[in-house]
Amino acid sequence: MDEQLVAVCSPNLQSKPTLSKSEEILDHALIQHTTRPYLWKEWFQNFDIKTNKSAVGPRFEYYAHIIQAAIAGIGIALLPEFLIQEELKTKKLILANNNSIKGNGSYYFAYPYEQEENPAVISFSNWLKVNRKTHKPN
Repeated sequence: MDEQLVAVCSPNLQSKPTLSKSEEILDHALIQHTTRPYLWKEWFQNFDIKTNKSAVGPRFEYYAHIIQAAIAGIGIALLPEFLIQEELKTKKLILANNNSIKGNGSYYFAYPYEQEENPAVISFSNWLKVNRKTHKPN
């Protein structure tokens, strides 16, 4: 599965429904992922935005912490969309901007060959296939 990255924030963080221009994101703290320190740089480069602020902001190691920081209104987070479907659905998080970028990597489901008949593996594999087909990036 490919990764679609979206900029999200708490609904309380911004006065407009979405920031119409990607540059407006720079008016807020950029929540950073310590193990993926270049995500924001890639985001701004994708939209031809020159800035030296792409690496500035609070840093968290785990996506769960980044999600909670964004919900708390600390700043804007750049996250894989599939990780925050529930938060978007319940409006705990909103898209800060309607733009998204494709991440550099992909996610794979792998298991040992001898587990191919395992009911749990089969069930999870089927669940992934259904959810992958029904997931439509914004």
